[in-house]
Amino acid sequence: MLLPLGVLLIGLGWLGASRTILPFEQIPYLVSGGLLGIAFVIIGGFVYFAYWQTLLVRDTRAERRELVDALYRIERLLAGGGLITSNGQTPAQDGTQLVATENGSMIHRQDCPVVLNRDNLRTVSGDEASLKPCSICDPFAATQPAPTTV
Repeated sequence: MLLPLGVLLIGLGWLGASRTILPFEQIPYLVSGGLLGIAFVIIGGFVYFAYWQTLLVRDTRAERRELVDALYRIERLLAGGGLITSNGQTPAQDGTQLVATENGSMIHRQDCPVVLNRDNLRTVSGDEASLKPCSICDPFAATQPAPTTV
C-alpha cells in the first residue's frame, strides 16, 4: 500500500514541478511529492520484504515439522517399534495372530502393510491348505524355529 502511494506522490510532485520554471515554485512540489514519495517507497519496500521473510519462515517451520515427523517414523521402524499409521498410532501387534482378507488367498501377519487398514479381515490358524503365506510380511518366519546346524 505504501509503495504505490509513494510512486503516486513522486509522479504528482514531478507533474507539479514541471509546470513551472521558477525554482522557488518547484521546491514545495519537491518536498511534498518527491521526498515524501521516496520515503513511502522505501518504507513500503521494507514492509514488503518483512512480509516475504515471514512467509519464508512459516514455510520453513512447516517443512521442518514434516521432516521431523518423517524422521521419527523412520526411527520407530528401524528401532523395531513396528509400523505407525497415518494418525501416529502404532497398530496392535500380535505376532501369533494371522489374518486373511474375506476372499483372499494369502495369510498375513496382523501388521502387514497389505492388510493394515482393511476392515474385511478374518482370523486364520495358518494350517489352511488353500492359503499361501504373504511374501511381504512372511507370517511363518517368526513362528518357525530356526534350523539347527550339526
